[in-house]
Amino acid sequence: MGKPTKEDKERFLAEMNSERIDNIAEYASTGRVHRELSNDQLIDAFVEAMKAQAATPNAVVAELQPLQYEMELRKIEPPYDRIATAVSKISRNAIDRLRKAYDKLR
Repeated sequence: MGKPTKEDKERFLAEMNSERIDNIAEYASTGRVHRELSNDQLIDAFVEAMKAQAATPNAVVAELQPLQYEMELRKIEPPYDRIATAVSKISRNAIDRLRKAYDKLR
């Protein structure tokens, strides 16, 4: 198995984007559970969900994705300044899980 080509990377990103769009469409077609929130309430809930995800490295915070989908439908950018620490911790947790899985395979 060689190094991924540019086409491999583009295909992967296209598949990921397609899945994201399908998930947003499904969220929209099933009633948009967060549609009643104001933009500020939505952003605050998203920030809290990100913090919860960072605090629970081996679990998925169920409300995070629907909040993300609602923000995308409203064209609201994530408040990166408010979630930077959580994103960093989530990334570190994911890397740690990958390393542990790799070590088990060796």
